[in-house]
Amino acid sequence: VCTFGRDELHDVYAAAQFVKNHPDLKGKPVFAYGFSMGAVAAIEAQAHDGSLFDAMILDCPFDSSEM
Repeated sequence: VCTFGRDELHDVYAAAQFVKNHPDLKGKPVFAYGFSMGAVAAIEAQAHDGSLFDAMILDCPFDSSEM
């Protein structure tokens, strides 16, 4: 089921936490690059945890999924 970024934020959060806690990557900056729904999911994830990403590149996020 697609939720247009609302629930997908949990996938983004888990991936970022994996990178942040990986022994070879610990302490390195974490960047997000998202396009469309991926950008929305990254925005939502960062909104829930402001320390998740050090920088974000967001291409074409939408502001609403309502028609």
